[in-house]
Amino acid sequence: MFGVGDKSSYEYGALTQEGLAVYTQNQFGQPSFPNLDIPVHNFMKYFIELDKILPMGNLVDREMTQKLVFSSSKTPGNEATVWMSYIQAGSFVTYLIDEYGLDKFAEIYNQPDLEQKLEQIYNKDLKNLEEEWLVYINKNYKAPSQEKINSQLQYYNDAIEQIDNSIFIPAD
Repeated sequence: MFGVGDKSSYEYGALTQEGLAVYTQNQFGQPSFPNLDIPVHNFMKYFIELDKILPMGNLVDREMTQKLVFSSSKTPGNEATVWMSYIQAGSFVTYLIDEYGLDKFAEIYNQPDLEQKLEQIYNKDLKNLEEEWLVYINKNYKAPSQEKINSQLQYYNDAIEQIDNSIFIPAD
């Protein structure tokens, strides 16, 4: 629908593509994966509290996108990583659109050299935008209750502990 094509065409990472899909679903659709009826920013606050945040650089990197978002492995840890990737991309894109506008976002959507394009359009590099977004989440949102998460997404929540923690460390 948004011009990405098949999974192999995520040449520029999945951040803008899947983030926009989550944003659109939350704005105009029915509650469903990845966050059901829990606001995506509230889930991000939950991940922050767990100290389980995927570096944004991983979601703009093609190889990491294949590993994080399109893993063919069906282990609980990998499925939880996919789930977290969608929530995180959705929260970040929602923040960019709400804070800076849809017109600016349209200029970075599915663009090559996304990190360079972000700096050109937002006058901030990816790391600064990521820090700004996380401060915004921490300041303005509360994590959903454990009961709420368990009632809707217990499988993924339980699987978080099975994720390879090295994915939460930024690549050099």
